[in-house]
Amino acid sequence: MPATAARPHALVLGLDLNGLGVVRSLAAAGIPVAAADTRLDKPTARTRHARTFRIATLGDDEGAATAPILLDELARVGRALGDRPVLFLTQERTVATLAPHAEALALVARAVLPPADVVACLLDKGCFQARAEAGGYAIPRSVTVTAAGGPQALAGLRFPCIVKPAQKYAAYGPPLKKAYRAADAAEALALLPAMLPAAPRVTVQEWIEGGDGDVYFCLQARGRAGKTAASFVGRKVRQWPPATGGTATATAAPEARAELADTTDRFFAAAGVVGLASMEYKRDRRDGRFYMVEPTIGRSDYQEEVATVHGFNLPAAAYADALGLPLPAAAAGPARLWVDPQGEANAIRATGPLDPPDAAEDANWFYILAWAGGDDRVVDRLERVGPGVYRSTKPIPLGGRWKVGLRLNRGHERGAARRHARPRTRCRSCRAAAGRARSRTCRSSCPTRLRRCGPAPWWLRCSETACRDPPSTARA
Repeated sequence: MPATAARPHALVLGLDLNGLGVVRSLAAAGIPVAAADTRLDKPTARTRHARTFRIATLGDDEGAATAPILLDELARVGRALGDRPVLFLTQERTVATLAPHAEALALVARAVLPPADVVACLLDKGCFQARAEAGGYAIPRSVTVTAAGGPQALAGLRFPCIVKPAQKYAAYGPPLKKAYRAADAAEALALLPAMLPAAPRVTVQEWIEGGDGDVYFCLQARGRAGKTAASFVGRKVRQWPPATGGTATATAAPEARAELADTTDRFFAAAGVVGLASMEYKRDRRDGRFYMVEPTIGRSDYQEEVATVHGFNLPAAAYADALGLPLPAAAAGPARLWVDPQGEANAIRATGPLDPPDAAEDANWFYILAWAGGDDRVVDRLERVGPGVYRSTKPIPLGGRWKVGLRLNRGHERGAARRHARPRTRCRSCRAAAGRARSRTCRSSCPTRLRRCGPAPWWLRCSETACRDPPSTARA
């Protein structure tokens, strides 16, 4: 649809997978779209849905140095488009760069961003922690550590803990990880010498027990008046790296919608958040409660498009609110799976933890097997990457006709857990064995039809995505 005075272009800054999802969401609503990035040679920038522009910068985490350059680039793109576009940010560094320059930004683009002090507070994990605690929200305890701190800074925390930068720092990046899991205070302290030179403030936060499938999120488009224009609640299926990484696969979570949408509404309304935003939660398996993890402010979330494919087009709602147009209607659709292809390819190499952790020690064999999806089977022995945690050494096919399972043998004990299979009834010999003995594993005459018939004295306590039967539309 061509742009008009009443419907100017939407301009998406950043064309990684996140930005491509926003572009596709806007285009699906018939909105004229432009997009800009410093690189247009990456696969996600090759979209037919937007007019693309190469710009000099997307900002930086400190922001001050690149703000004038980015504002000049936005003015140049606006002149080329012939209008003042509605701005969509997809990266935290761009938010940090533009938020303090709201007046100058308003001259070249229509942007709905929270006030600069709100952005600065909620992008800082320590300030966010204090605000959440003051509001009485469930959030795990944490402390902020600096170079001047010592072992006493971690006193009172219950380990294991997650260790991560208190905010985004330009100097913090690979080979340093996004976050680390520390089993005890000594392990947390051992991480600090490598982290603190790049991240002067580090957050150490109590670990919430649960797997990747226990991580939930509430994505929102918040109107200029501070009210929610659209909201979607989902959960992760897999992360990469497992336990501490970003989203590899995500889907809807209607069972948690009422609770998490209400909690997110109340927190963001009290904080003065407008525009695109989201809150991440994790459900603690020990008490079943949802705990806040961290917010995303002023930009789209990495998996923003998962809402669109479920009938909740948040970018389109944000565009309509910015222009005072009627909000698009939300129409919840069937369950679908949003996938980051690279993250998924990495994530499916990982298996869940074992319970007990030594279940596979001295095993005759412990491997993952994929069959029935092609000419050959795929077999890969699992490598140990941590106490009771194993992963495959190569990608394992999922989807289509492939069936995938984990198999383990330790002396006279053996068992299997299904990772992925087309819907089917249990094999006849397993049904018969299930009636005779519910406390052991069994197998049919066909080794590839190994089925677990009941709880064994030892077994895999796989991650939720490994053991729970997934929705028929999910590749999990």
